[in-house]
Amino acid sequence: MRKIVYLILSVIFFFGNQGKTQINTGYNALHTSVANQMVAEGFQSISIKQEGTTFFLAYENRVYRYEVAAIKKIIQLVTPLIKAEATELIIITQRQQIPVFSTTLVLADYLDFQAKNMPLEQFISRLKITQAVESISRKDWAIYNNNSGKYKLEFVIEPDLNLALGGHPDAIQHQFNLLPAANIYLWKGAKFKFQAILPISNELPIPEETFVRPGILSFHQEIRLPANLFAGVSAGYFTNYRYGTVLDLTKYFFNGDLAIRGHLGYTGYASYPKRLGVDEPEKIWQYGDFDYVDYKIGMDYFIAKWNLKVGVDYGKVLFHRNIAQLHITQQFKELSFGLFGFKTQSGYNYGVDLKIPIFPKKYWKPKTISIKPESHLKYTYYTTQNYVSQYETGNDFMLDNQYFTPALIQNLLARETWD
Repeated sequence: MRKIVYLILSVIFFFGNQGKTQINTGYNALHTSVANQMVAEGFQSISIKQEGTTFFLAYENRVYRYEVAAIKKIIQLVTPLIKAEATELIIITQRQQIPVFSTTLVLADYLDFQAKNMPLEQFISRLKITQAVESISRKDWAIYNNNSGKYKLEFVIEPDLNLALGGHPDAIQHQFNLLPAANIYLWKGAKFKFQAILPISNELPIPEETFVRPGILSFHQEIRLPANLFAGVSAGYFTNYRYGTVLDLTKYFFNGDLAIRGHLGYTGYASYPKRLGVDEPEKIWQYGDFDYVDYKIGMDYFIAKWNLKVGVDYGKVLFHRNIAQLHITQQFKELSFGLFGFKTQSGYNYGVDLKIPIFPKKYWKPKTISIKPESHLKYTYYTTQNYVSQYETGNDFMLDNQYFTPALIQNLLARETWD
């Protein structure tokens, strides 16, 4: 356990020294009114400035499950307040205070749409959604980081379902766990995650998985670099009995339609409880040395006409297995349906990935301490026993299409009900 704690603390100390206290600066009555409305709705990390008749508004959403719904709400909320003083609204969407994409709206277009003088398809087509975003700093913005999302504690409960199908004599075996987690949001781009595994029902013959045990204990730091390059560093205890450090890089081209990804991990074995063969496991930590390097490179391309993402990956996963994989993902509003196939030294496998939204659509307004369910139930089905083993760090920052594919955001806004 000491190795994991020392590893996390050293990374936190390094990045923590980079952070600075954030305060608000000068403002006028319009800025204050908009900020108050945004706070009342539950949005965080709100920054505002105005240049001529262009109104800039940056925000972070932890209140709506669906980012598209958050953007629609902001347009409906802010446009009536600023229409007398602005002709253009630029909304900058952030995650953990990192600007991800911007949505530019000509107010006259929205007013025409409201008056039913412009069809929805035309209104949405005239929006400009881009990964090219303006930097946000205390010096340049009239209101900076109002209702900050930093140094907040968020409790999340995630369901976890695993099925073993086609076995004998029991053709269907299941395992259902709850994964309660504490997310501690620190400075810009930084998050500490502690996740436990709480067994609810288990038919799988794996003794150690009948215990309440740690799932993830890790620190994550995200950074946006120039030229649409995002980097993430993770350190700690991950799933699949691994602990160590991980570096993830994603470079976006063509306004997010094309992504080139890289992953590099340096890990060792760790488990709790200690595994003792088929006998009752002992409830202590067991560690190995840092002894394994895994890597993966990949490419994704988004086809806007069909809301379809096609990706390929090649790399080395756990236990010295190389993998080449093809995956295709279709987005149906908040539901994600994916097909995949891969080849290893042991043969082929195929399957289905599902992400199903979990009730409710809107959460309680985030406070210093908040509680909410996970946004989606994730389930993967494999057709053969040729599995591959890989860990998860608990860092999903760069994995969410609705944040990093502007064309998808535009398509999904056109499918919303505007009233």
